[in-house]
Amino acid sequence: MTYLAPQTLADALAMRRDHPDAAVVGGATSVAARRGGDLRGDDPAVVLDLWRVAELHRIDAGAERARLGALVTWHGVAGHPALAPGPFAAVAADVATPVVRRRATLVGGLLAGVATADVAPLALSLDAELVLASSDGERTVPVERIVGGERPGPGELATALLVRHRPTWHRWYRVAGRAVVAPAIVCVAAAGHADGVRICLGAPGPAQRCTGAERAWAEGDAERLAAVLGSVAGGGATAGGPPRWWVEHTAAAFGRRLSASMPPGAR
Repeated sequence: MTYLAPQTLADALAMRRDHPDAAVVGGATSVAARRGGDLRGDDPAVVLDLWRVAELHRIDAGAERARLGALVTWHGVAGHPALAPGPFAAVAADVATPVVRRRATLVGGLLAGVATADVAPLALSLDAELVLASSDGERTVPVERIVGGERPGPGELATALLVRHRPTWHRWYRVAGRAVVAPAIVCVAAAGHADGVRICLGAPGPAQRCTGAERAWAEGDAERLAAVLGSVAGGGATAGGPPRWWVEHTAAAFGRRLSASMPPGAR
């Protein structure tokens, strides 16, 4: 096995170009998850370890958007002064354990599709885009497409996550089978922005934006909002999880809590 550990982004992109099939790792907390929990399988021929690339650990917060480097961890966003107060601290408290949060990256969880990461619904609610870079330049991809299965192309690396980090309000509701390191059974993230609300369902099923719930919100129809969330969540219920009626009831209850929690004039 060839182990590559670049210290600059330019070197990392050059190595990615020369080794397009390399296994790319950052915080490495989801390596086992990507291999189905089995670490006894065949090792990759080339590993590209990005952890020493300082540029990828940066957080740059502008007036409208923050750029979170691909190696920014849950611990890093939860305590960063430019992002507080905000949604990251609230969501980070539900992610794994304090030790894991110091290594688990938001971008890594998003690309790995780790069920316990909770980054996808948060990113969707914050209208996020993933920055993909190569030796030829960079491009941005809406997180909706990443959640839908799109991944970096040959020679590309995910280098940052762009988020609207200052919503006018944000709500996060989650229930899991146990307190830590457990996949969400039902998860809802919602955020208000100047151009409207984004209401996103993180579980069960793949993360998605619930435009029907957003329309009900805009019309002030709390019961229809609850019904839409319940219906969408129920459609993602699986045979091995809680019964569909329970999932629908819980998601609908989150919808009612969302409506009831809003200050006057939030819509």
